[in-house]
Amino acid sequence: MRIHSGWATFIAGALLLSGCAGERIEMATSTPSQVSASAAAGRAKELRIGARRAYWVWKDVDGVWHVRTTAGRNGRGFKGAIRPLPGATLADIKPVGLGPNAELETIGRMLTFKFRTKGGMDGFDFRVNGEACLECDLRIDDDGDPAHIYIGEKQQRPESEHFMLCP
Repeated sequence: MRIHSGWATFIAGALLLSGCAGERIEMATSTPSQVSASAAAGRAKELRIGARRAYWVWKDVDGVWHVRTTAGRNGRGFKGAIRPLPGATLADIKPVGLGPNAELETIGRMLTFKFRTKGGMDGFDFRVNGEACLECDLRIDDDGDPAHIYIGEKQQRPESEHFMLCP
């Protein structure tokens, strides 16, 4: 399934099947660093529209995972992949604030994305069905600097851009 903001899902799926899809985003092959999924509890208070370039990842009390991106006036490109390990699947994927050129695509259990944030806040929400680690690979302008990834209310940072959130 490919989700383009503003496009019907069946049209986006037809584009994917016809080979017109954009660049394929792959999960990193490096060994991911580990972060406890409990670190993802709650939204960071510093998250606001126009905040510094960053990923903001958290899980709310209803079990919904949130990924938001922020960038200043110059804008930044965000791309990555999120995949639950065997025993879980992603569900209820919903784009938030994404423009018409944004890409969200699921391939099996993996969600890939690519979009640009400029002077605002964009992202997506999802649920995880089952109990397993979430493997994440999050990049800004093709850079994998984990200094710009904030997890949960306490803004924990992973050791690398390729990390696992494990229960």
